[in-house]
Amino acid sequence: MAEMPDVIGGEVVSSDWGNDIRDRTIQRYATAAARTAAHLTPVDGDLSFLTDTGLVYVYYSGTWRTVGAFDELDSADSDAAANTTNAYAVIGTVSLTIPSDWDQWKCLAQVSWVYDASSSATASFKLVVDGLDSNIHTLRADNPNQSGSFLFRRVNLITTGSRTISFQAKHNESTFVSLSNIFLYARATRTA
Repeated sequence: MAEMPDVIGGEVVSSDWGNDIRDRTIQRYATAAARTAAHLTPVDGDLSFLTDTGLVYVYYSGTWRTVGAFDELDSADSDAAANTTNAYAVIGTVSLTIPSDWDQWKCLAQVSWVYDASSSATASFKLVVDGLDSNIHTLRADNPNQSGSFLFRRVNLITTGSRTISFQAKHNESTFVSLSNIFLYARATRTA
């Protein structure tokens, strides 16, 4: 069943029906302020287009949200090789530019690498997402071409702009650990 009754041929279209149709089309405004001034009581499902941003918005749960391409972002980086140091050092980074209209978002970061040492050594690895460290993963490297990988997930983030995700490592003994085939990936998803 449709939300609204069908128009019957030869029938006069009522203002209620016409207003309902208007509210289901994309209304154009110059700015968010202009939209707020003209559209005083939006309801869930209302649509708008802002000429200053070039974006389409849908009103839902008390806020205007962008529609489409800006609800998820991702970034990846691959580095050929690096060696650990005796204190945590950044091995690789990626950045996500979070739009200013994202009230809240979550991030999933993943890193993988191949590692080996000239003699037995242990190394510790962590991901840092928007300033918070993941759990530390400690691995022993005593054979060539071993691999490591882990994920880190953060939720309820509210910062916007350029956000950094970094992969950091250090060796725990005197021998460094050689890393290669490093791949770092991060994805942000808008949650509010």
